[in-house]
Amino acid sequence: MPRAFYKEKKIIGKTIETPVINLLNLDRLFRNRSELEKLGKLSNPNFISFTMIFADTFYMNGKCYFPKQMLFWDNTESDPSEFYFIAIIDDEIEIKGIKNAKNIEWYDMSEAYFEVDGEQIKKIETTIETLLKNMPQPQKIAGIEIDIKYVENLLETLTLDKGFSKDIVEMAYSPTDYFEKNEKKLREYEILEPSKNMYLIYLVLLLEENEIMRTVDWKEEYSEVLYALNELSGLEFESIDESKHERSTAGKILSSLNEQVENKTNKTIFCIDTNSDSYSFGLIEKDKFKELKKAGKKLKIEVYQPKK
Repeated sequence: MPRAFYKEKKIIGKTIETPVINLLNLDRLFRNRSELEKLGKLSNPNFISFTMIFADTFYMNGKCYFPKQMLFWDNTESDPSEFYFIAIIDDEIEIKGIKNAKNIEWYDMSEAYFEVDGEQIKKIETTIETLLKNMPQPQKIAGIEIDIKYVENLLETLTLDKGFSKDIVEMAYSPTDYFEKNEKKLREYEILEPSKNMYLIYLVLLLEENEIMRTVDWKEEYSEVLYALNELSGLEFESIDESKHERSTAGKILSSLNEQVENKTNKTIFCIDTNSDSYSFGLIEKDKFKELKKAGKKLKIEVYQPKK
């Protein structure tokens, strides 16, 4: 079966979005592609069968771009002569049709294709609705119960609007339910699936959005960590001992830079552990760090200072 590629990473024609064919629904299908493949061919003539889901994206030879895509064909034909692609590029969706491509491995979408008509789109929508109904229900992730007063205290200490407290509490208590009800909003923060520490990830993303924190990869170079700190603080800390940190982690670099922060300001660097290969850090007044750490502990959030 063919897989479509594009000569440029951009949609060729018109984009499409309907109550059924949208990013949220397609993301659900991509995340559950292994389960969907077990369903096999759909036999109802009102459906269009799907044959493959390609969830990865990549370039070949630096020229051909293979996007996320689903491949369909009309199952009323025993030997299909037409195939339909749903492709996603930069959060935009398009549907295109191709002819006589059964024995082709890769298909150049910039060449011959045809626009898919309304009748076929309705069949594709019916198919997607059926696939969604047949998807296995995700097991609910066990959450934790946290006191909204402690959340408000933490946000107030970090100078973040306490209005976010309710969402954080609900997210922590029932990650799966919250995700299902608020998937569109969470997608804007690139949270694509529920997890036990989703509330923590969301909190850090809010702090980044409000210029209160920055996140750097654990293996980030000294110059990049220094740049992130200067951008966050609005100050110009110096590159004093960069040569000593050629093989250091971002955590050790932050610890070294914190000496400058504490010597030149009334603040100190704090980090929030997100259980990832990165360091999320911010600045807080020295006399408020213990209060912040205590508030975090009550919410099962580890707040710490970078160590050498």
